[in-house]
Amino acid sequence: MNQKKLLLFLVVFFCASVHAELPDEFKKFPEACRPENVALKIIRLYVNSSESTTPVTYPEVCSWFGALRFAKISNDKKLLEKLENRFIPILGENSGAMQTPNHVDNTVFGVIPLQLYMQTKKEAYYDIGIDFADRQWIVPANPSPGNAEKYRQLSEKGLSWQTRFWIDDMFMITAIQSQAFLASGDVKYINRAAHEMVAYLDSLQRPNGLFYHHQPDAPFFWGRGNGWMAVGMADLLTYLPEDNPNRLRILEEYRKMMNALKNYRNEEGIWNQLIDDPDAWTETSGSAMFTYAMITGVKKGWLDVDEYAPVVRKAWLALVTYMNENGALRNVCVGTNIGNTKQYYLDRNRVTGDRHGQAAMLWCALALYDTDSNHSVVNLCSLDYEHGVLSPAFHPEITEYTCYTCVGENIITPIITTPFYGSKVTGTDPIDIDLGSTTSTITVFSMDELNNKVYTVNFVRGNYENYTDKILNNDFDLAPDPTDCSKSVSVVPEVGGFDGWLKSDGTKDTAWRPKNSTCKQFYGWTCDLSLTGSSTSQGINTDASNKHGDWVCWVGGNRSSYSEFELSQTINDLPAGMYKVQCLFAVGSGNRKNNQRVFANNNVQYYGSPSDYQNNLVSGENYAFAGHTSFEENKLAEMMIYVDIKAQESLKIGVRTSNKLSNGNTVKQESPMFKVDYFRLLKVDPTHASNANLAQIILNVGELNFSPQTLVYDVMLPAGTETVTAVPVPVFQDAVISGGGNVDVSSGSGVFSIVITSPDGSVTNTYTINYKVDSDSGEKTVSKRIIYSVVDNKLTVKGTNAYTVYNIHGIKIADVKTDGLEATVDLMQGVYIVKTKEAKTFKIIV
Repeated sequence: MNQKKLLLFLVVFFCASVHAELPDEFKKFPEACRPENVALKIIRLYVNSSESTTPVTYPEVCSWFGALRFAKISNDKKLLEKLENRFIPILGENSGAMQTPNHVDNTVFGVIPLQLYMQTKKEAYYDIGIDFADRQWIVPANPSPGNAEKYRQLSEKGLSWQTRFWIDDMFMITAIQSQAFLASGDVKYINRAAHEMVAYLDSLQRPNGLFYHHQPDAPFFWGRGNGWMAVGMADLLTYLPEDNPNRLRILEEYRKMMNALKNYRNEEGIWNQLIDDPDAWTETSGSAMFTYAMITGVKKGWLDVDEYAPVVRKAWLALVTYMNENGALRNVCVGTNIGNTKQYYLDRNRVTGDRHGQAAMLWCALALYDTDSNHSVVNLCSLDYEHGVLSPAFHPEITEYTCYTCVGENIITPIITTPFYGSKVTGTDPIDIDLGSTTSTITVFSMDELNNKVYTVNFVRGNYENYTDKILNNDFDLAPDPTDCSKSVSVVPEVGGFDGWLKSDGTKDTAWRPKNSTCKQFYGWTCDLSLTGSSTSQGINTDASNKHGDWVCWVGGNRSSYSEFELSQTINDLPAGMYKVQCLFAVGSGNRKNNQRVFANNNVQYYGSPSDYQNNLVSGENYAFAGHTSFEENKLAEMMIYVDIKAQESLKIGVRTSNKLSNGNTVKQESPMFKVDYFRLLKVDPTHASNANLAQIILNVGELNFSPQTLVYDVMLPAGTETVTAVPVPVFQDAVISGGGNVDVSSGSGVFSIVITSPDGSVTNTYTINYKVDSDSGEKTVSKRIIYSVVDNKLTVKGTNAYTVYNIHGIKIADVKTDGLEATVDLMQGVYIVKTKEAKTFKIIV
């Protein structure tokens, strides 16, 4: 074992040391696009997801594998612990989740224990993972006569018996064999992978560099199928020794593929479901895989940085726009077998949050992540207070806030997320504001603890009042008392003599169901259960991944005729004023995706976006849209409605839905039609509710002297700028923002317009930025003091006493001391990095 550990050290050291400095295009992303922030969202979704009790499938393996690799490069020990804790039960009480290496898609599971071994050095993980890799080349005993001949022929060619010549295989096989090489140090594993890759290249690659999904049955350039090849080649080349006889061939075909992909991008800068079909829809999982392969190639020096780095940046920025607020990627093609018509691929469903896409986006973030600079990252990712309103809305680069607290709320606790699970944060204890105004500081430290950032929050008694206690059973943890239906008991089987917990056959249920109870109704809530047909699929259970407390309410049915179902509660004796109603809400996909909406009197908020309700909006209501893109029946999302209550007016709140689809067709009800939890009611400050101002606009390039009352700006951008991103920060977080994002200024100019609507919907403001790119006059401004020019291969830098010139590989070319005078350097044609004494760094092209 000692020899194996030495080989492991040498292999890992060699592979880790092959790392080029990231080009400028891979840095300075807008906050929402920073690789660590994207990775955090995706990883949190995965870590918080339910653990599989059946054999773990390859899409989850890919997400798990990416999260483990991110834990390694970010040195996040707490994340590693969480990921290891998902695996440990598979060796015992959750053994049903263990895979069997009997198919290419199943054998890739072995990368998980191999990664765990390399990070924890626990031998049990090595033994499991290496067995998976070995058995990929050990022909099964007693195969059928037909398979026996096929396996014999493959074996004679040195190929795995799992070889199918499907392009998907070239990630699955190369991943497990490459990880076995890294874990063991035995080159037989990486040599196998390379030999297999060349066989697939010979069989499947077309003259244009791309790959048919399957030859000859599916002669189509399917996006994600090609993505597996792109990632497989990029990762294999990363670990393949320079002296491997197949390396140059694989590198040549990899470059041919990357060149073809570069030329097939759509207008967004990413790729379509069918790569060569300009009329096909944008598919994000394949696009993320291509982006990952290009990032790897640029970093390793296989691809020209000036040619491909801008392609990568545009693709990454476009892909992030397809992620929702929770980190789920949309426009992901569902799992796809080979098809024999073009239309088959064009008609494939597009889903959100599928792990094919989640894993690929995580890989991109992993590849863009700059270990050196990110160990000094000190931002919070989010900051909120449950019983307070933060102003301005949180942004990681803004460090001064006011929190308006509710009347009567004396203890307030911050709710934060950090870039890494292992980030050290102080100042997160509950704050006692009983004495009135007070100030709190939250300090977040970098992973190396050499840097920190302090966020200051000033607490002020606001004109807010919490009326959540007026909502009966707001958290759905109560059921009617069977002895007196006007009273309640806790939702626990033993309370109330199992009333509502027994099935028709008398056995104990895992949910409380009103139709099986004495009172035939939810406690505190009113609905007509006859509108759900004969189904008993309504009640209170635990089936939601992010519920508040222990329980969640769900309603399903089996009625086929059209019906409009309502779950409601009426609240009386509220003081007049503006109120905010909130709850957690989940809606499924397919025929479960109807016109589900939360309501407060006549104001409603639909779960999705306007495009999700083409022919099933209900007239007569004042509607808004939450804009959620992930339709998953067990994943609750925040809903919010503002409603103005007049004197002596009642407030009716709840959920409405019908069984009508967006196309107008009525379908049979399914279960669940919706899930709902944790209703809250807050009386808000009317001046805050009607505020439609921005507190700041943050640019990733250029300078803007912002004032909330100024609606139009002219911004001059540095010469050479091709895209600019503006991030608007509202004064109050509930304001609705539309428009904005990335602006293409490659033509020399561009316009950014953003519309902000006040939380109560009564006021709207439009902010506009007119961008103009500075013309290249020969002199370029790096900062307010430092200016450089390149004329006749001579570099001149003004405004600094000293600077150093490096080539693109990081080799020092010249050290220049100017003593405040102009000094020139003669340079050959090429790309150079200049670092001044003041630590200003910029790239030049000669």
